[in-house]
Amino acid sequence: MYITHVQDKQIAYLNRLCEINFIEINPIEYQFKSAVLRGNEDDIQSLATTGKLLGESILGWLQECGRSDISVHFVQDPAARFSIALELYNPQLAYTSALWLDTPLHWDKVGEMALMVGDLSLAESAYQKGRNYGKLKFLYLITGAYSKLVKLGRILGVRKDRSAQFEVALLLGDIKGQEKLLREGGNKALGELLLKTFHLENGEDVSWETLHSASEVHEQNTNGVYLQGAVPILGDFTNWPLVPIPLVQS
Repeated sequence: MYITHVQDKQIAYLNRLCEINFIEINPIEYQFKSAVLRGNEDDIQSLATTGKLLGESILGWLQECGRSDISVHFVQDPAARFSIALELYNPQLAYTSALWLDTPLHWDKVGEMALMVGDLSLAESAYQKGRNYGKLKFLYLITGAYSKLVKLGRILGVRKDRSAQFEVALLLGDIKGQEKLLREGGNKALGELLLKTFHLENGEDVSWETLHSASEVHEQNTNGVYLQGAVPILGDFTNWPLVPIPLVQS
């Protein structure tokens, strides 16, 4: 068979008897590969969404070409799409896949990836959905989002997580909040010592005479200084400036 001409889905050829014949072919695969090699994003998207490109060979070829981002069009399994997102370091794609998987492990990975690229809003959402209040607390602290940290403290209070709630009060420099938690937890002497150290006695049942015994109170530190978070440079919870990267839409 001697090919003489190729046009659209048809190949013209000569056989050994010099007879002209035509055969129908599926040109999608070679057109797709040609578009990838030429970097024609419009053709890539239109051909990839036809549903006629299947098989592990295409996925392997795209990986060899360094265009694993296009593989998203051929993979529907959320776990596989999440793995592709990790390979591409694409937090937005990982987020959409994690919505289907919805496990603390996947949300934690999305949050870490979002932090690495400075997408604070996405990291916040990921940690909220994964209920990772420890990392959410750290995120608010390092970004200076103290109003969000206050709200987190209230949420932790509703969840009866007193230890984490106390940590939030400690990070905010909320002495009276710390004293209240200590008192409610049965540590009245320690709470009064805290108020006395920072000269914040409120006069309501806060006196050294009300303590059970003098042995319950340690000598106060007159040089005590409560924690105060640093003032954020970029304002209240601002995403880092990002460089837009052209990626094929999922």
